[in-house]
Amino acid sequence: EISLGLVGSEMCIRDSNRTLNFKLNLAAANADIGQLDQAEEFFGQVQRLSSGENGYAVGELIATAGLGMVRILRRKFEEAIPILQQADELCQIMGDPANFKRGEVADAMAIAFYSKGDRDQAMHHEQLAVELWEAAGADESYLLAAKARLAILQEDWDESLRLSEKMRSVSTEFFGEESGRLSGPLTSRGIALARLGRLDEATDSFEQARQISTNHVVNVLADLPVSHPVSYTHLR
Repeated sequence: EISLGLVGSEMCIRDSNRTLNFKLNLAAANADIGQLDQAEEFFGQVQRLSSGENGYAVGELIATAGLGMVRILRRKFEEAIPILQQADELCQIMGDPANFKRGEVADAMAIAFYSKGDRDQAMHHEQLAVELWEAAGADESYLLAAKARLAILQEDWDESLRLSEKMRSVSTEFFGEESGRLSGPLTSRGIALARLGRLDEATDSFEQARQISTNHVVNVLADLPVSHPVSYTHLR
């Protein structure tokens, strides 16, 4: 009887987690198509249902990070920071398995800090994102994106251009010339070219990024800190 009871309890937990994962997918899908109110509602539901001593730690982490990133999409950077700090604390509790997600959170925090004028904190968090993604064995495109942005923050325009060009090449090879993932490298490239005085090339690169961003959705849970042009709004 004890054994059957435990099995039943585990099945309830699995079913509950499936429901929460479904809500996370709905949240991400709504964010992708710009339905931010719905995205925020679903992320909020998962965060509330997942928290607590016997909660669903992964769900709470993803939902909290999602809420912070939705604030960035809304350009409410001041509000995003404490939410992302909470997500960072959850990552640290989970330890090394959460390094990749913690890198995403750090990358998003770099966007938020820079957008409110704190360059030092932006550089700190972008460097942290690089270190965490390296430790997690992240895809090369993530590392190149973060390193290119770090070079921009350091005003190393030649290095930023070099990394952006390499990132564009890698993204094109793996995802194709029309992939939404190209918006990030094209925007970084435009910033570097503009600061190097190559304005016609910069304008062309920004226009390509704009067209790609118009034609493609961006996954708020995974791709936003890497590829969404909101990352660069205050750098242009």
